Amino acid sequence: MKDFANFSIFQKTKYSFEGQLPDEKTLKVIRMHWFALASEGLMLFFAVLPLLGLLIAASYMPTVELVNFTLFIVSMFFLYWWYWLFFTATMYYLNVWIITDHRIISSQQVGLFRRNVAELYLAKIQDVSVNVEGFFQTFLDFGDLEVQSAAAEKKFRLRSIENPIEIKELVMKAYNDFLRTHPKGVEEKANVYIL
Repeated sequence: MKDFANFSIFQKTKYSFEGQLPDEKTLKVIRMHWFALASEGLMLFFAVLPLLGLLIAASYMPTVELVNFTLFIVSMFFLYWWYWLFFTATMYYLNVWIITDHRIISSQQVGLFRRNVAELYLAKIQDVSVNVEGFFQTFLDFGDLEVQSAAAEKKFRLRSIENPIEIKELVMKAYNDFLRTHPKGVEEKANVYIL
């Protein structure tokens, strides 16, 4: 039983992640701004109102068959509504960007059973820009961060993140620190050089 004392399916800390390099330090873990979830929640709220209206209307229907059919239809749509709510919350929680002192990692949950993970090493960064558009993004201080790289994937986007200017400064500081500690812009990873 002593062998299982150190076993855990969970990460070491909230700043550790699967695939983390031994000497890599997590600087920031970022999720979408809460407004993205709130706007989806508002749509969910308005989507459930017709279902509640149909439930009320079912009590005034003339025949039992019509009441049963209406309840069946409402139940099916309500089941879909619950799925939509679960899917929205899951996508919000599982879509994450991690900024470390070596790279930027984008983990995007595409569906319930499919995830895209992309990474951009700091040495490949050419430009970092912020895009804040509209009243709500300006007022609530969120927007998109685009990182231009020399790789085949030209732009690395962090969508609807909180404090994008602060995150841009963090990325630029990490980039400058990386270049200072790795003068040739080369990092050795298991005897493979990443340029």
